[in-house]
Amino acid sequence: MRGVLVDANLFLLLTVGAYGKNEIARHRRLRSAYDQAAFDRLFGFISLYDKIVAVPGLLTEVSNLLSDGEDPGAVGIKQTFALPSGKRRRSTIRASRSSTCPSSLGSV
Repeated sequence: MRGVLVDANLFLLLTVGAYGKNEIARHRRLRSAYDQAAFDRLFGFISLYDKIVAVPGLLTEVSNLLSDGEDPGAVGIKQTFALPSGKRRRSTIRASRSSTCPSSLGSV
């Protein structure tokens, strides 16, 4: 199983875009840096992998950034972000295995 590691801003884009692509332009953190085409490219890239790997603190940071929007739909986006507890899976990897990332993933 191959996983991909994304940073908080890209995970935020993925979460908001999954809720609704139009929300990207409304979110304060996303509207100046990303658009719907960026979401489509990111989604296409992520879909090449079996899972998204989240490092400690990533989900907390994304949750905080979701609250940073000026859109009243932020509550709905946060609900989309939340997973039922039965769907969560926590696992760890050794640092030596985590260094197998390519040096450049290209621009998203």
